[in-house]
Parts: sequence; structure tokens; C-alpha cells
Amino acid sequence: MSKLHIKTRATFSWGGDPRSNQLGFMEGDVIDILKVVNDSVYFGESQRTKLKGFFPSDYVDNEPIMDELNKTNNSSTPSTPTSIGSKNNSSNSLFTLRKKDTIHNSNSNTDISTLIDNDRLKSPQSSEIKNPELKSSKKFTSSYVQQLLDSSTLSTDTNTSSTFGHSDFSATSAGSFMRHKDDYESKLHNLMNSNIQYNTSTRNALNDIIEKNEKKKSSSNLFKNFLGSRIDEGPSFDDRIYLSSVEKMTQMNINDASMYEHHQYTSPAHQHSQQSLNFSDAERTKTISGHDRAKRKERVLGEQPDLILKPQECINHVNYEERDASALMNRSASYNLDRMDFSKVDRYIDKIEHNPYDSPQKFTKETILRKFKRESEVCRAIYNYLTKNFSLVTRPDEIISTKRMFESHKLTEIMHSKTCTPHQLTWMFYLMADTAGLEVEIILGYLKHPFVLNETITDAKKRLIINHSWISIKVDGEYRFVDVSLGNPTNEFSNEYSEIWDTSSTRKFYFLARPFHLIHTHSPRFIDQQHIVPPIDIVAQLSLPPLYPHSMIEGISLHKFNTSLFHLKDLELYDFELEVPEDYIVQGKFKPYDKGYNTEDSFVQFYYRNNKRIAHFQGIMSKNCPVGFVYVTGKSEFSRKWNLLMSIPCFHQGKWKPLQWVKKVPGLNGVDVYLKEPKINNLKMGEQKFDIRVFGKADWVKEVKKFYHGVLKLGLFSPSKDIIELDIYENKYTGKINLNQPGIWRLGVLDVKQRRWKIISEWNIE
Repeated sequence: MSKLHIKTRATFSWGGDPRSNQLGFMEGDVIDILKVVNDSVYFGESQRTKLKGFFPSDYVDNEPIMDELNKTNNSSTPSTPTSIGSKNNSSNSLFTLRKKDTIHNSNSNTDISTLIDNDRLKSPQSSEIKNPELKSSKKFTSSYVQQLLDSSTLSTDTNTSSTFGHSDFSATSAGSFMRHKDDYESKLHNLMNSNIQYNTSTRNALNDIIEKNEKKKSSSNLFKNFLGSRIDEGPSFDDRIYLSSVEKMTQMNINDASMYEHHQYTSPAHQHSQQSLNFSDAERTKTISGHDRAKRKERVLGEQPDLILKPQECINHVNYEERDASALMNRSASYNLDRMDFSKVDRYIDKIEHNPYDSPQKFTKETILRKFKRESEVCRAIYNYLTKNFSLVTRPDEIISTKRMFESHKLTEIMHSKTCTPHQLTWMFYLMADTAGLEVEIILGYLKHPFVLNETITDAKKRLIINHSWISIKVDGEYRFVDVSLGNPTNEFSNEYSEIWDTSSTRKFYFLARPFHLIHTHSPRFIDQQHIVPPIDIVAQLSLPPLYPHSMIEGISLHKFNTSLFHLKDLELYDFELEVPEDYIVQGKFKPYDKGYNTEDSFVQFYYRNNKRIAHFQGIMSKNCPVGFVYVTGKSEFSRKWNLLMSIPCFHQGKWKPLQWVKKVPGLNGVDVYLKEPKINNLKMGEQKFDIRVFGKADWVKEVKKFYHGVLKLGLFSPSKDIIELDIYENKYTGKINLNQPGIWRLGVLDVKQRRWKIISEWNIE
């Protein structure tokens, strides 16, 4: 085995198997080649994971290795055993011996795994490789989250699992290798079967590549046992270069005769920008396809390999909320606790006058405990008392600690002024609950503010900032959370976002909140304080899009959420979906991080899938704005108050182009009309394809069909008020309509009871 120290780069992803000391890596990873076992197996160390192991040579760039081996061969004696590129046929050559063994035992039990095992026994580093997690015993001196970032990398590195940090990018070696190989073969056959007129030399070269590729496919079974399935060797590096050059000529419409003529050079990036700018708005606004999603995810992961694309998948049926044995026996405990009536407690506390000369402990003993005995009622009385009587102020010099209350010597002054900081209010709750004998704990952690970038998940060197405190309390055997500061109507969110932050509903939400409901916005300093079993990885939790109280109250949830769709390049749109209840309206907006940029509205539509109502959001960021937030607000159909549901960071780089969506309002009560096309506002006169989906309640459908003698219809109104009736079959209309008049064309839904049309969409025809 040749000992080397060469840096190379992975051309495919390889999953590896830690049980047999195989090194896993991702496409693009830099790998130090330490040893060459033979022409097919290398031993190396990944610079990203710092792990060592064996892996197939076809998954990395072999050029730098070949160069180094050639240098080694030229400087070594003829009897020195070498690997790839060596012409030494001596039976003592390790490369020759390995190759002969493999061929001789192709039908026996000996395979490449055996070769790796044999080499591992000879390696003095075998114990280190066998237990990669033990090799990193460094002392952590950074913040808690950085410690978790480091430890998470060790415990969930690529060769063990591709879930953490790359939840939507498979590091399975066969899948990655076959994806590139199939793409290569597809391009090769497309070029051969195209109408391009190649000269004789080019066509012969392509035929030679195809013939050589077929021979490889029929003869390659070296990795059969290593992969568990048959994998081809794939194209050579020279063949890939040649195919790429022919393909580029084809795309640029350059024939062989003009290859050597003068052409103005255009870089691929510039070509991409030109194609993007020439992309029509109609094409741009189409729902993103699965292929486009995959391309977007691949690009974003290439730029940010540590990004977690689907953090919501870290929470699944395996996780459950922590309870003690008594609560586990009583399966109805959660139901009773969530639906308990505290009106009697609230009325009692509301009537009590605040005594400035009472301490929190004295008020608990003499007022609360004399009236209430149940844990839940005592907890509610303390919560109501603190949220009703005290006002919150912020202090930049405040030190948040669980050991001592900030300015605890001023507790008497706080009781007189009824003014304190959020953390002091949390401490007062702790003192009163502890006096009442409840099992209570102060939790320090990170609160996801609606429009503040959480740089901890985008930059591993950033320290987690402890900016909030809340209470963990055990009530009736269950661990619940009380955020007394956010439940207080004078908190910072209520003051800063009063138009989208409802104090009355959030006050109810933050009392005995469930761990699964708070996990999206509250990240505790210590992972066991989540009270979720097994706990959610802290970095994955920080990556969760923040869902605020009304998301939980209304039953809003993520639907096929993917972080990569918020990293935009050139004319791309952000695109995401939420599951929403019936008779509920949502709207989205882009808010720039820098207030110097404009706010942009999202385009929101509703449709049904598997009896679930889905809200589909699409939109662009404001001109030249690099970063901001897409935030969603919602309300019931008959309410006037919009409430904040979620806030997601969004990024953009490259070219920008304005986009005017079709003007659209929610449909009739219980009716959702989804426009697949056209989604843009300005259309040209002439034939225009319309693709419309209609989702309506059974009563409305029945009424309209009765009015139209068994047919469901929508109405399209021309500028001259003429109506074109669109027949809806199987909830959709697809067809071309001649837009023969300039002006405003409107789409309407029939309200049978009111005997009128309600306009829900309008286009401007030029």
C-alpha cells in the first residue's frame, strides 16, 4: 500500500459503512489521500468531518493522485510495489497481488471488503478508524451551541448518517454515482440521436465513447459486494471533457466547420443570466416542478453544505412529550389539562387589589394557597396575578441568570412600582411557584424574534445569544412551559407588532404551553430542557421556521417545507405551502431586513389535496434587497384582526426583475379558486390559455348546479361586460379564450343567495 498525502475532491457522494471502516463523504468534499490500497480502493481523511476510512477511487478526482504516483514511480526503484499507473508485473507487487486475488476469487467469498479488512488489521490506526467518535476528545471552550454543533458533527457525520445537516440530500453512494452516470449516458445518446450535423471525426469519437461505455457496463462487477448492487465504472475523465465540449457546441449552435472560426466568448454564468432575463413572466410564475426543486436544492447545498433543508422532519412519531409515570398511566391527562376551565381562578385574582407591601412569597401563602390547592389552579393564579399587575421595561444592562435575580435587592421597589424587566418577572413567577411547593425551573435560551436573523444556524462560529427566559413546571405529572413575560400584554412583541400580535390569545397560549408548541420559537440552553423524548438536535431546532402562537391555536402546519426555496438566485421565486383550516384566510409579505427597501406582497392561493386545505405562497423579494423575511399573517373570514403566524428568512443574489401578479381576492365564503395560469396581471390580446381549479363546499356547488341546471360555472367578464361562462368539470377548467378587447377582464364566482357575481380576479389586457 502506497503511503501518500495528496488532496483531492469528491466527484460523487459516497455513503460508506462505519462498521467496515469505510469513509463517507459528500460531493465536493476535500479528501486527503493517505494510502492507495490498489487501483480501485483508497484510504483517506475527509477535511470536513475529520474522519478516516476506505472508499472507492471512482468517487474522487484521480488526476492529482496519478500525478503524484507517477512522480513516486519515477523516483523509486523498479522493485518498489506501486499502485495505479505502475507497470510492475512482479508477483511481489501489492497491487498485482490484490488484483489477482480479486479476479481469482470473483466467484468465492473473497471480495473487496476482505481486502479492506486485511489492510485494516495491518494499519496501526485501525482502532482510531473503528471508533471515529473517540478520536475527538478535545475540550470545548466555545458556547453551548458551538459545543453541540461540534458534537453533532461527530455523531452524525456523513459516513454515519446523511440526515443531520443534509436532511434532503442523500449521501448514498450508489444513488449519487448512478445519478451522474445516467445523466452522462443520457447526454451522450441525445447528442448521437440529435439532428446536429457532425463531421466524421466527431461522430466516430462519439461512437467510440459509446462502445467503450457499453464494454465497461458488461464487464464491471468489482464493487458488487462492496455496494450490495452492481455499479458501473462510469465515464473516464477525458470522455467527460470531450462530451462536455461537444454538448456546449451543440447548445451554442456551433457546427464542426465553424469550430475554429472567431466567436465572441460568453461565460456560462453570463449565459445563465441572459436566459433568466429572457424568461417570460408566465413561465416564471408557474408552480415549481419537482425537477426544478431538485436543481434548487442541489445548488443551495453546494453553496451551503451545512444547511438543514427540512428541519421539520427532525420531529416525528418517535418523539413524545416528557411525563412522569403517573401521567403516562392517565392517557387523558393532556386532554384535561388543555381544556381546563380557569374562569373561577381568573375572577378571584381580578378582584384582589395589589398590596405593594406584600412580597411575592407572602402573597402566595396568604392569598393564593388559602383559596386554591390544585397545582394547575395555583399555577394559573400566579400567572394571572403577574400578567395583570406588572408592566415590563427593558434594561440593556440586565444580566440574565438562574442563580440570582437581577437587582434582587430592589424587589420591594418592584412591588411598589409594579414595573420590572421580563427576566425579573420570570424570577417572580419562580419564587411564587417554589413557595407553593411546585416543581419549577427557570430556563434560559434563545427566543426567535419575528424579524431578527438567527445567525447561529447560518454561521457555525456565531455564539448562541441567551436573550430570553421562561418557566418549566410540572403540573399533574406533565412538563409544561409558562412564558410569563410574553403572556404579559406589555411585552416587546405587543408594543412593536401591535397590528399583528393579539395580546389576549397569546396570553392564553403561553400558560402551560406544550413542549411541541414551543419548540419552534424557544430554544433552551440545555437540550434536556426541551422535555421532548428523544430530544430534538439543538441545531435542527434552531433551523425550524418560527411558528408563533396563532399557528398553533389555529392548527397551521408546514406542508412540504424546504429551506432551499428561500435562497433565491436571479429570477427565482420563493415558494412554500401551509396547511390551513377552512374558513381561514392567510396572506404573505416580504419584509426587508434593511428598512430602506420596499415591502412586497406574496401571491397566495388555496387548493385541496387529500381533504387538506393548502395555502400556496409565491413571491419575489424587493429590488436589490439581499436579505429579509417572508412573514405570514392570518385571520378567520369574519374577523378584522390579522395575527402573525410565521416569519422565515429569505435571501437573494443576482439579477432582479419586477413581477406583477394577477389581482386576486379570496373567493366566496367556502369557495377557493386556484389559478394555475395565467398568474400575471398584464396579458396580450389574442388567445390565452386558462387553467383554473375550483374547490367549493358541497352546499355552494349544489346551489350553483341547480341554478345552471346541473352544471358548475364560473363567469369571465370582458371590459364591455359580456360574460363568458366557464363550465367546470371535475373541479377544473382548461381551455383557450380569445381576449379580443383591451382593458380589464374579470373572473367571478356566483353567489346564488345574493343573486350576484363576486369578482375574485382581474387581468389587464393590452
